[in-house]
Amino acid sequence: KGDDPGAASQRDWNSLFIRTDTAVEAAADKLGVRKGDILDKEEGNMAVRTALAETQVIGETKRYLAQNGVNLAAFEGIRSNAKRSKTVILVKNLPFSC
Repeated sequence: KGDDPGAASQRDWNSLFIRTDTAVEAAADKLGVRKGDILDKEEGNMAVRTALAETQVIGETKRYLAQNGVNLAAFEGIRSNAKRSKTVILVKNLPFSC
């Protein structure tokens, strides 16, 4: 769609990015509460609660990948120097309920 090729590399720099709604839904499920309980603006610090949920899910994702033989260093630094796999596809940004 006429996107700047340099813009794409800046948009997808974080392969371990987790959507906020996915992180909050996962945290709510784990805690046995409703998603709305975490997002309740009347309770204050909603941004902190969502950031903590994202951090938790990213940490769990990293542990899972490491336990299953994924080299996490491949997700860091300048990836233009990394050899691209012809057999692996990273599927991400799925909702929690998938």
